Amino acid sequence: MKFIVVAPRFLRFVTRGFARAMVLYPFIVLSNESDKHDAQLIRHEQIHIYQQLELLIIGFYLWYGIEYLVYRVRGYTHHDAYFRLSMEQEAREMACNLDQSRKWYGWLRYLS
Repeated sequence: MKFIVVAPRFLRFVTRGFARAMVLYPFIVLSNESDKHDAQLIRHEQIHIYQQLELLIIGFYLWYGIEYLVYRVRGYTHHDAYFRLSMEQEAREMACNLDQSRKWYGWLRYLS
């Protein structure tokens, strides 16, 4: 998998230690080498790649950031706001169902 990068310091700096992985299109950035073998984690991050392509990459980051800020303004903690994000909900559900195929713009059904 040539688009998977292990960069623990970078990830710790960018996420302040919150995340084990993240996507910076087209790369999946992991916190440690063993995560390369975590099928659910890799699938979760692959879903984010599809989401980024759907929204032409920059749209993903704008939507993600705005939705996150809306939840924070509503009084949710960082952790709760993150788990409520529509794109995170879709990625978590799809990662648990490895055999399930993904529908385009599937994250829209998680908007609340």
